[in-house]
Amino acid sequence: MNFSTKSQFSKNLWAKFFVVLLLGLIFCAPKKTEARLGGPLGLGFVAGLPSGVSGKYWLNDHNAIDGIIGYNAFDKWLLLDADYVFHEYELIRVPQGQLPLYYGAGAWAAIANHAAIGIRGVVGLDYLFPGAPIDAFIELAPGTSILPGTEFNMGAGVGARFFF
Repeated sequence: MNFSTKSQFSKNLWAKFFVVLLLGLIFCAPKKTEARLGGPLGLGFVAGLPSGVSGKYWLNDHNAIDGIIGYNAFDKWLLLDADYVFHEYELIRVPQGQLPLYYGAGAWAAIANHAAIGIRGVVGLDYLFPGAPIDAFIELAPGTSILPGTEFNMGAGVGARFFF
């Protein structure tokens, strides 16, 4: 594969990934009340691997799509990931607010001097503040690249989002 073909392959891969992500968000409207005050969409920040903008879209009280557009300074990758996550509210009880454990799976795409895509799992804790449209979270995300080759990787982050 020559450089021109690799470049075209990378552009097509990114375009297909973004189309699938957008269609998923459009067709997954909330079906009942949100678990969040303020609305189903939350935007904020995440610090870790990667660091950047974090988003979450509640599909219902227990399921959501979350994602990150960020930068991994260690590997110098620009990264986009999206996960489908489940929330378990009953495992950890707190005096105020809620602290669900969440877990799920998703996909990621990254670009530096070449493009790569992969899959990942995610597990974390999400503190839902009482009476405020804000959450704070911590997560771990083991994964593996699929293209151009297979390689284990680990993501981790802490962050917060405002819901509207």
